[in-house]
This record gives sequence, structure tokens and C-alpha cells, in this order.
Amino acid sequence: MRWRFFFWEALASIRSNAATTVAATVTVLIVTFLLGIFVTTAWWVYHYAVGVRNEVTVKLYLPESYATNPTQRGAVYNQVKTLPYVKSFEYVSPEAALRQMSPSARDAIKSLPSNPLPPAFYVKLTDANQASATAAAAQHISAVHNCGSPPCVTYGKKITDRVLNTLKYILYFVFGLMLLLGIAAVVLIQNTIRLSIFSRRREIEVMKLVGATNAFVRLPFMLEGMLTGLLGAIGALVLLTVVYVALNGYDRGLTDPARLVGVPLLVAMLSAFGLLLGAFGSGITLRRFLRV
Repeated sequence: MRWRFFFWEALASIRSNAATTVAATVTVLIVTFLLGIFVTTAWWVYHYAVGVRNEVTVKLYLPESYATNPTQRGAVYNQVKTLPYVKSFEYVSPEAALRQMSPSARDAIKSLPSNPLPPAFYVKLTDANQASATAAAAQHISAVHNCGSPPCVTYGKKITDRVLNTLKYILYFVFGLMLLLGIAAVVLIQNTIRLSIFSRRREIEVMKLVGATNAFVRLPFMLEGMLTGLLGAIGALVLLTVVYVALNGYDRGLTDPARLVGVPLLVAMLSAFGLLLGAFGSGITLRRFLRV
């Protein structure tokens, strides 16, 4: 019964402050909509960065004679196996390396008298940040150190570091925008609740004087803020659904980030965000009015 009373009190307050409630709801809608976009983008960027790190390959090149000598390759195989941070590795023959190249590169190499690509071991790492340590250790393998055409060890350090650093700054930028949007929504919800409380400040003072607890006074206003936040979140979810369907019809690749996060998780997260945003904004605003 008491919860029903609090709920109806919150609805009555929303109706009596319709203009400010609509403004707060629209703000939460915009914030939550942008948050949904930023979350999916940030999650996709994170997974892309992880994929880039997982694809870091240390390539150990061997002298050309090793391509036709399984015994020599076996000796190098045993040495590669003992390198630090090795997750997996495979031998790639000159023919296999040629097949992995682009068609234009293959055509260019086929015009040469012979295949210039050396035999090599391609090493995947348990920790991409330790690629330099693995590369340094590989230089101590005699066959690798004397491959005949330096560099004998490569792993695309400059390109990999540039990609990972760029993705890191993108993530920082996205999280910064999310924080700013959250603060803006809290401020507007505070203003909405403040107007509602100010119009009822005498009522609150009387309730406090007759013995009402802070929780009894606070709950209807917090429910008002939570309802405002939830309405904004629902509106944002509807808008995100429209955008998702439109983008999916235009190009399915554009909706890959959203599929990566998962629709149920995104719905639950944005709904919880709207509720918590409303409750937080209301709770902060009420503190000064409860000091009677």
C-alpha cells in the first residue's frame, strides 16, 4: 500500500511539472541515445584493438637452403619452441608465403626468375606487448641471425603500435563524451526535481516537523526522477531501434558494433542507466531541502 502511495505521488508531481519533465525526459533520451551509440562503438573499438594485438605475428626468416632441408628446419623448430611468450607457430614455405600475398604482388613475383621469398616461421604470441622480447630472443637462433637478407626478424612494430595507440585515444575520447553527457543529464534532472520540490517546500517542511523521516519524503521524488529517466531511456531505445533497422537495411556492416554488444544487454544497460541517472539526480537535489 505504501509503495502505491509513493508511486501515485510521483506521478502527480510529474503531471504538475509537465513542461520541465518533458525537457528532462528529452535530455535523458538524447543522452541515452548517444550513450548507446558510444557504448557500441567503444566496445567494437576495444574488440578490434584486441584483434589487432592477437594478430601480431613475429616472422623469423631462414636462409634459402632451409626450404629444402627438413632436418635443419627441425632443429630451428625446437629452438623456436623455447622462445618466450610463444603461443603457437608454424613453418611457412616460400610457396605458401606467395599464396598469402595479394594477386598483384603474386603476379609481380611470378614475373621474376625465381621466388625471392625466404622460408620462415610465423610466431603468434601470448602477449603482444612482448613482441620485442620475443624478437630479441629469436636473434640468438643461429639460422635466424644469419638468414642472409636482413631484417631477419620482423613483426610490424611501428604499424601495430600506431594502430593500438590510435584506438586507445579513440576510447578515451568516447568515454570522455559519455561522462560529459551523463553530467549534463544529471544537471537537468536536478533542475526538474528542484522545481517540483520548491513548489512543495512548505509541504516538505510540515512533513518533517510532524516526524516524517527523510526516506519517506525522499522516495516520491526519487521515483519521479527514476520514471523520468526510464521514459527517456525507453525513447532512446525506440530511436536506436529505428536507426538500427535503417542502417541494417542500408548496409549490414554498419550494424556490426551493435551485434557485437548484443541487443538484450544494451537494452538492460540503457534502462538501468536511465533509472540510476534519475535516482542520482533526485537524491543530490533533495539533500538541501531535507535540512529542516
